[in-house]
Amino acid sequence: MILINTINLTRTTATGDFYCPHCGVLRPYRLRSRRPFLTLYFIPIIPIGPAEEFVQCSHCKTNSPLVALEHDERSFRESRGLQFRYDAFHAAVMVATADGTISETEIDVLMEMGTRVLPQGLTREQLGAGCSSIRQNRIPPKNYIASVSKTWTVPQKRTALQLFFLAATADGELKDAKLKLLAWLSDHFGMSPAEYQEAINDAIEVGVVLDQ
Repeated sequence: MILINTINLTRTTATGDFYCPHCGVLRPYRLRSRRPFLTLYFIPIIPIGPAEEFVQCSHCKTNSPLVALEHDERSFRESRGLQFRYDAFHAAVMVATADGTISETEIDVLMEMGTRVLPQGLTREQLGAGCSSIRQNRIPPKNYIASVSKTWTVPQKRTALQLFFLAATADGELKDAKLKLLAWLSDHFGMSPAEYQEAINDAIEVGVVLDQ
């Protein structure tokens, strides 16, 4: 019996240091090249596809596209800060609509928030499209926030909490679903009761100061 199969062979072609998108700091990396081969009796003999190159962090083992090597400290932090703004605002909309409804007052608050948070502002049509997408995807706010907040800094978590609080209380009342979500956020972000209360008090008194 002739044994024919395929296998992916991966080799290291270069090494160096880069700003790992997952770790958020300077890390050693390996430039890796992966290519599929046809095997005969488990021996690779013929390449059957193009090579795929990627960057692998030597610390966390996460694979990133080659563009990650182009990031210096400044561009990395700018990119991470911009992503935080989009993710935090989207999560704030999810918090505002956690009870399944959205009022004109909540729309007004979110519109003002979007103008401050998003680099190019926000139109009512864009907000409406975002709300429709949230209803259709039915992703629980907790799941989304848990996913996108993994790389947030401590100041960013504080800023996000303030955005979420203002979104949750925009209608003048704090319904049970939103109250439970805010309580969960305190634990998820690892805040002490004093830190949580201080962030909320600042949001009420002076609004949100965005982390850069």
